[in-house]
Amino acid sequence: MKIKIECTVHVDKDEVLSFMQQHGFDKEETVREFVKSSIIGGGMGILGDALFAAGYSHKVCLMDFK
Repeated sequence: MKIKIECTVHVDKDEVLSFMQQHGFDKEETVREFVKSSIIGGGMGILGDALFAAGYSHKVCLMDFK
């Protein structure tokens, strides 16, 4: 099953950029890409961990990146 999730997230670009620079992430992604990948990764991680903890395969959650 595929589920497409769309949302709008308001962030302080300067704060996120400062965080990215402090941790060396600013050379790999734009602020927009960093926020998007962080939200997707976090959400998939939480869902995958919950399913795995309940005894389901860790392969239950797969992500298509476009």
